Amino acid sequence: MAIARYKEMKHSRDPLNHDNPKRLKLLRSGKHRYRTDGINSLQYDLLKLVKRRLFTWLYVRIKEPGH
Repeated sequence: MAIARYKEMKHSRDPLNHDNPKRLKLLRSGKHRYRTDGINSLQYDLLKLVKRRLFTWLYVRIKEPGH
């Protein structure tokens, strides 16, 4: 069983950011896409890693698809 959660920070609505009509479809299909869609399938070279107390910065060079 795969479980995913996300938490959104409270913020005011951006009037130029319109509702995405595919939002719910994308949320529902996440369990089928998560292995190949996103940071886990991105090809990159790690240039620098900086650990902070509450977060970590990753400096990367993103590779072109197929390389």
